[in-house]
Amino acid sequence: TFAPFRIKGVPITELIKKYRDLKKELQKRDDDKIKKDLKKIASEIKQKILDEIMVLRTRKYITEQFKDIKVNGKPLIFKDPKPYSLDYSPFYTKDYRALIKAIGDNLNKILFEYTKLYGTRFVVFEEETIDEEEPVKKLIDVADLFKLLLGKRLESGIYPFETTLKRIYEKEKIFYEVFKEEMNRILTRKDLEGLIKSAVERAKIEKELEEIKEEYNIEEEDEETWFDRVVKILLEYAEELKEEGNQYSEIDLLKLGLSKVLENLESDLRLMDNIFTGLDKLKEKENGEEKTLSKIPRKMEDIIDLPIYSYKSDPKLESLKQIIGSPSFKSQKLENIPSLNRKKIIIFTQYRDTAYYLYQNLLDWIEKEVDLHRWLKDERGRIKIALVTGDTETQAKINYIKRFAPQANSGFEEVSRFGEIDILISTDALSEGVNLQDADAVVNYDLPWNPMIIVQRVGRVNIIGNDKDVHVINYIPSDEIEVIVGVLRKLKEKIQDITLIVGKDVKILSPEEEISIETFGEKIKDISKPVSYTHLTLPTTERV
Repeated sequence: TFAPFRIKGVPITELIKKYRDLKKELQKRDDDKIKKDLKKIASEIKQKILDEIMVLRTRKYITEQFKDIKVNGKPLIFKDPKPYSLDYSPFYTKDYRALIKAIGDNLNKILFEYTKLYGTRFVVFEEETIDEEEPVKKLIDVADLFKLLLGKRLESGIYPFETTLKRIYEKEKIFYEVFKEEMNRILTRKDLEGLIKSAVERAKIEKELEEIKEEYNIEEEDEETWFDRVVKILLEYAEELKEEGNQYSEIDLLKLGLSKVLENLESDLRLMDNIFTGLDKLKEKENGEEKTLSKIPRKMEDIIDLPIYSYKSDPKLESLKQIIGSPSFKSQKLENIPSLNRKKIIIFTQYRDTAYYLYQNLLDWIEKEVDLHRWLKDERGRIKIALVTGDTETQAKINYIKRFAPQANSGFEEVSRFGEIDILISTDALSEGVNLQDADAVVNYDLPWNPMIIVQRVGRVNIIGNDKDVHVINYIPSDEIEVIVGVLRKLKEKIQDITLIVGKDVKILSPEEEISIETFGEKIKDISKPVSYTHLTLPTTERV
């Protein structure tokens, strides 16, 4: 009911009506004055309505309002962690910069042609409105979302970028080889349908498209069968290629369209090869072969094995080794970042491939670094590092948590049996609902676009009653973010509201203004900058 607001003199009905009218007007014509008025009304609604019914429990609020409360006989403590921004660009090498340039030059030209042959050329974004009107639908090419997904992997590291691109490459290669070998044997629509189905099954493409839909919270339009959509794409291609005056049967047109698909697939493979050439230059060699440390555990949808490489030039990993290693060897390039040597460290990453890469490379490095053995090797020769991903069994996960944070989780029995863990590498599967307050440091190896995930990660360590100093190291992407910005700039030509693509959570970065291409890169970098956690909202929100 609006009665309480009317009693207080808040014109709630008028405000909402004015907002809806301005929103309709903006949909009819793109006008800066309407945008300004809309923003002003939205701010007024927030101040006069939302702030009245929502109470956000920040740490500052709790410490001020409940200062006399005691927890386990001790005064209530909310000690702010100490955040640091780690810019690893000083560790870029000539070959690494050449790789980033090759990715920037080639990524936007890749068509990801094989996705069209699954019948999914576009996905539908729906722009939500606060009223009950029909949401505005926008179509985005799946290929563009693949580029954005690859850009996000690059921000996490060169290895997760390479594994993601390699999976795509192998699928495109299957389609290319199947069509090149079998195209002349296609005599009917049924032949074509069977051939495409065979390639789809061999490439195990469904999971990849599911990942795109999940990543961007989107749905495909489903008014036609998948093969109807493929036929439509092939006939569109054929229209571009057919010669005037010639007569074509339907199957002739479909094969003509398929020849265009083959040309595009070949182009895609060539562009990806250009990027792989740059990646290969960065890899360590052993007996003339690329050095591999292990493999990513294979999932059912994988069509190839993915070795875990050791790169001779990975500036991000190098900077991590610098802050973990002996302080006496720490580079002056990181003079403003505290040493984490002999600290208990939790390293968070968004991606499974990144987690496995870090784990295997740190294991290999620690084994060779004798100076680290007194800290990271126990008396039985066990290296005090562990990995948690979605692959980790529940019991193993509990075991690792107890051995990493025995004080907080009554884990001293597990420590005596299996040894203590001082470095824990984890995906965000571990960032909620666990107590890791034994830790001295949280390393955010990559940055989720929603900064509240960072707050949740830190909250596993920096909880009520923890009075120790906790360092938070946030990695700043540099040239890698420019690759993402380049992709977004292309997408901007196809869709006006960039927040539909990068996600509604991005609005958290700057609630008072629209996210634009011009500001996006800087806003992502801003997530990593030191802030006071005292003013951050706690995970729970009370509504009154």
